[in-house]
Amino acid sequence: MAFFRRKKTEPAPAETQGAPEIPVTLALSLSENADPENVAALLSALPEHAEVALSGGAGELALPEGKNISVIEDAGRYSGKYVVRADGNEKSDKERAEELFDFLSAAEEDLIFFGEKARESDPLADTIAGKRPLPAHCAAKRELAQGTRELGRTYAESFVPLLFAKSAACVSLSLGEEKNTRTHAEACNVLALAEFFNKVKPALDADRYRFAFNFICKEWIGYLARASLAGKSEEIADADAKLKETNMALWVAVAEKAPLGFAGVLRKKNYTLPLYLKTALKALSIFKKQL
Repeated sequence: MAFFRRKKTEPAPAETQGAPEIPVTLALSLSENADPENVAALLSALPEHAEVALSGGAGELALPEGKNISVIEDAGRYSGKYVVRADGNEKSDKERAEELFDFLSAAEEDLIFFGEKARESDPLADTIAGKRPLPAHCAAKRELAQGTRELGRTYAESFVPLLFAKSAACVSLSLGEEKNTRTHAEACNVLALAEFFNKVKPALDADRYRFAFNFICKEWIGYLARASLAGKSEEIADADAKLKETNMALWVAVAEKAPLGFAGVLRKKNYTLPLYLKTALKALSIFKKQL
């Protein structure tokens, strides 16, 4: 595919005196079957001196002519003022993306929740307090986006930055067609998040500690429900033992918080759910979007 042609470039150097500011880093996941038109729309919308942090191993990338844009491998270290995450398979629109990037150029908040209407006066506090769901899309200041790539897009984009941000704003702009990019987490994803939580929890205030703890519990409960309904008893047994070893408090809380007490039953029944509990879980509205 001719579109994907990237000239090899060195990672962007640290800011030096007189060097132009990098306004935004586009952390772009580019699979082999990425849509060239979607990728072209995103790249052409980028402002001058933007940075593209590329992952996915799809080969080379052709940049729009007439713009000074640098390309690096996505190693979790970024130089842009804000980091915006995108996937080459998502529908993108050049004009919408330009509006978002223009907004970010003048923004000052740590986080910008985009793709949704600004309904709350303090979206950060409302999210931490559990009054609104985790944002589907979030642009984060580079200081909050560094070193989170190994956690996967869902957690790197709109969970981890919340733990340390001091300000946030909502803006009803988007990169294109609205789509919630959250995917069902596998055991390895949630375990990685639990390990990350262990590292950062001493730095969290009480509200954010509670927010993170409850979020990870919910993620593990969702994983247990999906895997148990799929009959993955051996996988669950191994994963649950790893969670117990990683963070005993989370492991205990999962049994306390799981609807219908199904997590405790799983552990007592050698990680195999009785038929009546499978039926009840499938009917439970809280899991309809997770299963």
